[in-house]
Amino acid sequence: MAGEDGDARLGTPAVTRVLRLVRAVATQSDRYSHAIRERLGMHSTDLTAMGIISDAARDGAELTPSQLAAELHLSASAVTSLVTRLEHIGHVTRHPHVADGRKVVVEITPSAADLASTSFQPLSGAIREVLASRSDAELALVEDVLSDIVRAMTEVCEMGRGSRAAGLVAPRSATTLDPAAAPAPRPRSSGDRAPLS
Repeated sequence: MAGEDGDARLGTPAVTRVLRLVRAVATQSDRYSHAIRERLGMHSTDLTAMGIISDAARDGAELTPSQLAAELHLSASAVTSLVTRLEHIGHVTRHPHVADGRKVVVEITPSAADLASTSFQPLSGAIREVLASRSDAELALVEDVLSDIVRAMTEVCEMGRGSRAAGLVAPRSATTLDPAAAPAPRPRSSGDRAPLS
């Protein structure tokens, strides 16, 4: 929680500027991922799933379909269909869990890992260059702030699990009462999320 001092700073120009930058990072990441999805002919959830599976492989962890379902907030049947779809196009494989043969483990194939790395290298490379230009002390502060932001966002998402239940999405019949509060329409761009390695 923010506390008294934090509450007093919630609307300061500095906080507002950083909040806008966080949104801008999310927007640019979405645009890049959208372009990759279109180029690869993949659904958004499929690409997100590949990122999760790829991260598990990099961490040396064995990822089961139930763990993947929890990460994606999908039902078991939906994840089964997703994994089957990715398996048919050669992006993932399924095999028995090393410690528990009753479980199945999902792994990204080497060709899919290469494809993901190649696809996202320009974006991750550009970000790495920016980060490498900063001191360790600056990076430690950025890491600390981003960790707190991710934690806060995760808590908000976990509270909702259904946007409507959390009051985050208005019913379709609802209209904006204050036109000044509505965001101005933005022109659509040619590009419109995904793993960064």
